[in-house]
Parts: sequence; C-alpha cells; structure tokens
Amino acid sequence: MLARAEFENAVKEALRYYTQVDLLAENALLRSRLLTSSKPGAATPQALRALLAETAKTSSASAAAPICGHHRGPQLVVMRSP
Repeated sequence: MLARAEFENAVKEALRYYTQVDLLAENALLRSRLLTSSKPGAATPQALRALLAETAKTSSASAAAPICGHHRGPQLVVMRSP
C-alpha cells in the first residue's frame, strides 16, 4: 500500500509519462492495489495507461453534465488509492 504522498506522486508521474511505456513500467501504481487486485499479471504499463484513460473519460463526461441547468466547468481529476 502506498502512502498518500507516494500515491499522489505516482499519479502525477503516470500522467506525465502517459505516452512513454518504458517509464510507466517503473511507476509505483503498478505495485498498488489499484491495479494488482484484479488478477495476477494485470499490473502492466498498458493497464495503467488504460486506467488513466478511462478515469479521464469518466471524469470528462461527468464534468460536462449539467447540474440544475448549469454547465460545470473543468474539474480536477483525483484518483484515490482503494
């Protein structure tokens, strides 16, 4: 389990190196329950990239949804350790 500060740094690094699989392979999130809880061998750089893309897509869709007739602006995406 990663400490909060380690988790936050790992998320920032994963976003920074999203397109660089070799650098994602060193990311601490690959050792977190976020990816290792699904099945053995599932914690790959490609799985991390897919998780980041899905999280961004989900957050983008919910940020664009109107609330009481008003459009919400851009939101900060925060991934929390389980």
